[in-house]
Amino acid sequence: GLTREEPDPRLEGLDQAEVETWQKLIRVLTHEIMNAISPMRLLASGLLKIIEKESKTGEKIILSGERLENIKSGLESIRNRSAGLNDFVEAVDYLRLAEEKTPDMIIREPKYLYEAGNIFFYNHDFKRAIKYLTKLFNVYPGYTGMEQASIILAQAYERENNIFMSSVYLIKALQKNPSDRKKRYGLMLNLGRNLGQLSEADLSKIRKNYPLFHDSKKILTMVKENSPSFEHRRDATVLLSDTFKKSGNIEAIIEN
Repeated sequence: GLTREEPDPRLEGLDQAEVETWQKLIRVLTHEIMNAISPMRLLASGLLKIIEKESKTGEKIILSGERLENIKSGLESIRNRSAGLNDFVEAVDYLRLAEEKTPDMIIREPKYLYEAGNIFFYNHDFKRAIKYLTKLFNVYPGYTGMEQASIILAQAYERENNIFMSSVYLIKALQKNPSDRKKRYGLMLNLGRNLGQLSEADLSKIRKNYPLFHDSKKILTMVKENSPSFEHRRDATVLLSDTFKKSGNIEAIIEN
C-alpha cells in the first residue's frame, strides 16, 4: 500500500486546488448518496419484517388494509428516493459536462439547475450556488422544489454575509407554507434573527415588499409560543430578551 509520504499516482497531473475540489465533490456525492440509500435500506427491512411476520405460519399471506397501506407507502418511498438518487447522479454527470463545454445547457432542465445549486452549496462554492438557484427562480418559477431551493439560497447568502437577501429567501420559503411544523418554525427563528441584524433601510424594503414578515418581535414571539422544538423556543426567548434590552424595555424583559 501507499505510505503517507508517497504521492498517490491517481492524483498526478493535478494541482493542489484541483485535488481539493475533487475531494470536496467526492464528500458531497458520498453524503447525498448515503442520505438517499440509508432510508431505503431501513424501509426495505421494515417491509421484509411485515412479510416475514405474516408468513411464519406457512399459510397464505393475508394482509390487513392497514398493513397493505404500510407496504404500499414504503414501496412508494423507495421508488421516489430511487428516482431522486437517479436524478442526482444524472445531474452531477450533466453538470460536469455542461461546466466543461456549454454552461447554458444546464438551464434546459430545472432539476439540473437545482442540483447544480445544491452541489455547489455543499462544495462551499456559495457564489455559484446562488448563480444557479437564482436562475432557477427566474426561468422556472413553478418548479416543485422551490421551497428547498429557497432555503439553500438563504443559507448561501448568509455564508456570503448578505443578511438582507438571506432574509428574502427565508420569506420565500415560508410563503410556500412548509407542512413540517418544526421546519417552519426553524425558518421563522432564522428570519427573526436576521431581521434584528438589518439596517433600517433594508428593514424598510422588507416591510414594503413582505408586510407579513417584517416584525422580528412578532415572529420570534410566535416561535417562542408555538414551536414544537424546545431549542427553537429557548433561542427565540434569548433573542427576544436581547431585542428588548436594546430597546430598554425592562417590563418586556421581565415578562419574557
